[in-house]
Amino acid sequence: MTPVHLLTFWGKARPEVESEASWRPLVRHCLDVAASGLAMVDLRGLPQGRASVLGDHWPGVLGALLALHDVGKLSRPFLAQHPEHWPEAVLGPCKPQPAKLRHDSLGYAPLA
Repeated sequence: MTPVHLLTFWGKARPEVESEASWRPLVRHCLDVAASGLAMVDLRGLPQGRASVLGDHWPGVLGALLALHDVGKLSRPFLAQHPEHWPEAVLGPCKPQPAKLRHDSLGYAPLA
């Protein structure tokens, strides 16, 4: 089985920009969000009682939750929104129609 390279999935795309900056890998976007969120908590602190709800390892738990915030972007319908960034090496040439649902709903579906 061929290993899946996580950097082939796009998380942010700007097809109108013709450069390497026209897209950002999903894994990098998710790690950026997690790092930014943890930095904000480091500056402002958590609201009263939130740290005790998450336990002693709250920074790791919060970081993981923040990193998973866009898991719905791994769906084929979401990825098909920008065919020029379709990860053909991983998903093959089949390009489904773009999603009618937003990526947040697509990420929630497996949990329901």
